[in-house]
Amino acid sequence: MRSATPFFDSALYRKTMARFWPLWAGWTLLLTFLVPVQLVGRYFDALHQNHAVQAMADYAANLPQMVYVMGILQLVLCALCAMAAFSYLYNNRSAFMMHALPMRREKLFGTQYLSGISMVVLPELAVSVLVVVLELALLPSEHWGTALSALGCWLLAVLAQAVTFYSIAVFCAMFTGHILALPVFYGVVNFLVTAVYGLLQQLCHLFLYGFSAAGLSDSWVTKLTPALAIFDASRWVENWKGGVRISSQFASPGTLGAYVVVGLILTVLALFIYRRRHVESAGDVVAVPLVRPLFRWSVALCSGLFLGAFCGSLLNFGNPRLFLCIMVVLWTLVGYVAAEMMLKKSFHVLRGCRKGAAAATALSILLCAGCYFDWMGVETRLPALDQVVSIDGTVNMGVPWDSGRDLILGENTNTQSVREKVLKLHQAVVADLEKNGRPDEAETMGNDYIAVDLSYQLKNGRTLSRRYHLPIYQEDLKKEGTVSFAVQQFLSDRELAGLAYNFDQYEGSEISLMAVELDYVKTDRDTNGSLMLEELTGAQRSELWKAVRQDFDAGNIGVRWAIDSDKERLANTYRTDLKFYFRTVGEPPHDAEVGSTAYTNSGEVYDWGATITLTPQASHTLGLLQEYGVWDQCELIPWD
Repeated sequence: MRSATPFFDSALYRKTMARFWPLWAGWTLLLTFLVPVQLVGRYFDALHQNHAVQAMADYAANLPQMVYVMGILQLVLCALCAMAAFSYLYNNRSAFMMHALPMRREKLFGTQYLSGISMVVLPELAVSVLVVVLELALLPSEHWGTALSALGCWLLAVLAQAVTFYSIAVFCAMFTGHILALPVFYGVVNFLVTAVYGLLQQLCHLFLYGFSAAGLSDSWVTKLTPALAIFDASRWVENWKGGVRISSQFASPGTLGAYVVVGLILTVLALFIYRRRHVESAGDVVAVPLVRPLFRWSVALCSGLFLGAFCGSLLNFGNPRLFLCIMVVLWTLVGYVAAEMMLKKSFHVLRGCRKGAAAATALSILLCAGCYFDWMGVETRLPALDQVVSIDGTVNMGVPWDSGRDLILGENTNTQSVREKVLKLHQAVVADLEKNGRPDEAETMGNDYIAVDLSYQLKNGRTLSRRYHLPIYQEDLKKEGTVSFAVQQFLSDRELAGLAYNFDQYEGSEISLMAVELDYVKTDRDTNGSLMLEELTGAQRSELWKAVRQDFDAGNIGVRWAIDSDKERLANTYRTDLKFYFRTVGEPPHDAEVGSTAYTNSGEVYDWGATITLTPQASHTLGLLQEYGVWDQCELIPWD
């Protein structure tokens, strides 16, 4: 007798649910422990402290915070449920038996789809009902609205995750005839875009000098990676003001809804594929003939990118870039042959896959050649000054290692003058690259190194990012046209040094100078210790700070050198540092040296500091320390 419901068969549904009861029973048990048991536990744990209701209400209100963890659990569970529901596709006897039943494939597919999704969502619905009963029984009516709305948010989000992940798993199940291949394909679909994007970034980083993807927006990569997009959208975000939570919501409910729609579309496509799937494909790694070429090329290119980059960076013989090319090409060839072996289920495939293997190898050679010879001109690409809107990043300012060690590029440094100087340094790096090539071997011979991390925001909306680890040579510091000379000129610029120290950030009505310390001094107790200047009054500390600023303005301190062992640098600096400790209410500057955090009625209080390396020329600072009698307690330590 023909069923009145063409997409569902109740007998088969009950049989599948009964056969795989450990899956949904275990999921029910885990959910019960995670939600209602924890909810009641909070209540009874706080019962003797007379705040049981509040503890339970707080846990109930924060239930949506668990959605992120639920996503991780459901990612695995949905794959298991799809493997269980469609397990008959992966065994010849089961496949022929199921498809011999007097029902259309649409009904068979619909029944098994519903049975698998039921193993996930029915326990969630049952647990939600139990939580509702507990909240209504144990919480006063004034807490019902908050608790039940939080439970509703939690339930909607986990159901959205379940539908999406299970639909993706079912879609993957239609492409394979081997049960162990399903979770592999499922993982590939969920993480492929991010994986390939990361592999290409790593390959470009190894090939192209200075290449950095830090400025590239990877939001679209996350959106095209289902698992990461759903995890990110499931974060429960709370907005606070004055210690009071004013709002809370999921990071991106729209993304969750969009992926539910994507999941339903994939389900329809899975049904379309299932209707044309050959029963004889049971046991094949790839059950759809049209997808087999894509499988070969995907395995070949991914193995070439991943294993080639791994071996190239790990072994690093001789010319690192040339060796990397060899590894990428070799592993591409191996990957193609391995894919052919999996498809044919035989080791004797070399004769039949020669043309395909040669084509995949040729493509990898072309890719490596393009990177090796930089056909796209990535290494030498420079933005025009009039096209630069702003520059973000960090430039290492050499030595000494005090608060001026890094120039933080950003909003406070976004001036025409700074952009010109940064671009001039970048131009020197590119000019040296065009003249002498990339310093692969020279990196082991530099007297010192300077790290440069730049991200140009351009008028056309694009971002150009570069990251260098520049070797500095003593003999080139005064040789115009070299990178070392350009770096030393950059470090010697007093405007840039002032921006690196950023003294103004330590001054303001909300900032208090709490203490001063001398570090690396000789005392009666220690030949290389520190001395807290506790006897200084607030006025004296302020005067000492002003003296430091006077010396900096006069060029007596804050002079930067590119090489730590430079004789001129050693002769003109002490080992001794002068440290100032400040306290502010609210957030400290983003580049401040935060020491500790405390709390007051007016908000968070941060202790943070500034470190200044003393020099023999710092007459104002040293004279004031002499006047305060500091040198009666300690001695400065010069460089030997």
